[in-house]
Amino acid sequence: MILLLFFLTADTLPPLPDLSQIVFPEPPLWIEEKEQSIIVAGYAGNFYGGKCDLLLQNFNTFLSYDKKIDWDSVQSAKLTASYSLPLTHFWLNPSIRGRLLLRNNEYYLLTPKLDFSSTTPWAIIFGNIYADLWKINQINHAEEAAKIGIIFDRMVYLPHFEIAGIYTEEKLKSTLTGKLHIRNFHLAISSPVFYSFPSPALKMQYLDLNVKADIGIRSGVVYKTLADYFNQEIPLNYSIPMPDESLRISVSFNFKLDLQQHRFGIGCSYENWYDRLLTGDDFEITTIQDVQEVNAVFNAMNNLAFGDINLSNIISVAYNWANSNIPFLPRYAVYDTISIEYTFVDVMLDLEYLHERNGINSELPAVVIINPTVGLKHKFVKLFMSIRNLTGDRKEIYDDYFLNNRQLAGGLKFKFSL
Repeated sequence: MILLLFFLTADTLPPLPDLSQIVFPEPPLWIEEKEQSIIVAGYAGNFYGGKCDLLLQNFNTFLSYDKKIDWDSVQSAKLTASYSLPLTHFWLNPSIRGRLLLRNNEYYLLTPKLDFSSTTPWAIIFGNIYADLWKINQINHAEEAAKIGIIFDRMVYLPHFEIAGIYTEEKLKSTLTGKLHIRNFHLAISSPVFYSFPSPALKMQYLDLNVKADIGIRSGVVYKTLADYFNQEIPLNYSIPMPDESLRISVSFNFKLDLQQHRFGIGCSYENWYDRLLTGDDFEITTIQDVQEVNAVFNAMNNLAFGDINLSNIISVAYNWANSNIPFLPRYAVYDTISIEYTFVDVMLDLEYLHERNGINSELPAVVIINPTVGLKHKFVKLFMSIRNLTGDRKEIYDDYFLNNRQLAGGLKFKFSL
């Protein structure tokens, strides 16, 4: 092990060549400058909770807790902590993540993880290894995953290889990927190996400081962990482990334009599934066959300044179509966050619109959910009031689950620069 670390960290050649003209889709090979600060906030009323967020140059930690009754009583908590250790030609980033969800079931998740990258005389080596340690209703389950990649940065077109694997239920599910980087163009071909028939996936990207565009084509088995599917906003009952999904064909296109204060994105996809996971009876995960889907989304983020007034808006408009009944999938959906800051006043409005959609056994009506927050701030302290479901609408949002009445809570937020 000591000899391996020596070969990874020792470099008798000059530093890496200037890669500033190339925008990589991955990996993170340096540590960005961050504002060092600590944020502490707490709120109480019809719902209550709090958070603590500590940002340092090499150490970050975040803790939050929330108890609410939006459509069902739920308690949730999150904890993350990470430490970056930069050496001369080696970078380590150990981290740990914890998660708690109490609703009809009890979900506990602990994830230790190690990210690393190394610059050697002949290549850049990077990757990560982590374990998802679950406890669901007193049942323990573990899933391990790892990825390692290598970029031959001394060669033309920077040939790049990755192998990633998920180990669950005493079976290794792995994927091999090969890439080429030609200035701002990136080409990747990947395929599952070992326990699956080879089914290549192709992805082409163009990246620069303002534009990101990619097109992808794939088929075959889709490997994901239970944590990838886990969504606390839907009343699902998760099984251990999650079954795999498989595609006949999937075609996707994404385009993003970044103008600093204005960002726009368009994404669309067509998916034809052999096997697809969805919500079945009693909110259990089930598999259906022969499903076709079309999805499209438009995103925009704008920041505007008018004297002392700062206005920001983040909006997402989605369209979804499927030839089968997919519960809770709206044909149209709009998510919008508007923030207005004026001297010591801070107003934020979250809006969610879901079109009429199918439930498991019933038709669900269209709903509009508006959650405003109004704050007064002075220097490092902010006094705020939050309202959930401003309109008090009690419509059915999931089968036999109805939106709760209007709820209010007040709180304090402190932010200190370090």
